[in-house]
Amino acid sequence: MTKKMREAAAMGKPKPTRAAIRFTLPPPSDLVVEASFAASERVRDLYEFVARCARDRAVAESVELFVTPPKRVFSRNDDATLLSAGMAPAARVRVGAKGATSFASARDAEALLRADLIALAAEPAKPTVRVVENGSNLALDDAEPEKTQAQKKAAVTNKLMGHLMGRR
Repeated sequence: MTKKMREAAAMGKPKPTRAAIRFTLPPPSDLVVEASFAASERVRDLYEFVARCARDRAVAESVELFVTPPKRVFSRNDDATLLSAGMAPAARVRVGAKGATSFASARDAEALLRADLIALAAEPAKPTVRVVENGSNLALDDAEPEKTQAQKKAAVTNKLMGHLMGRR
């Protein structure tokens, strides 16, 4: 883009106010911790967040945060805002131990975090079912309040499938 085109794009584009940061642990772990920050928060605040998630103080002191490519390691006392560092509206920040490029196992990498955070990640994902009623004929009858939640979901699914297949 030309300079004029970049300026025009910058003028019409609002600056993000939030930054979704995904902290990824070193390989072979595939664990990701996601947090939301204000775009005006500082890079040093990311280190404070990781310190609160770390297993202990020694681990928190040995952690370094960086982005790739190209590899750019952030300083612990970096005063740059997340917006000026290019991390808003979203960024993937790598969490590494100083001097280590990878770990022998995912368990070793995940040992950087508190046990309660690892336990949260180990829980199976629970599917969310949300039915939005808009006054159409897909709404459930309120005449049968004795139905269980599973029965209600099945009834809505059957009505929806009938509606989609042309049956009413």
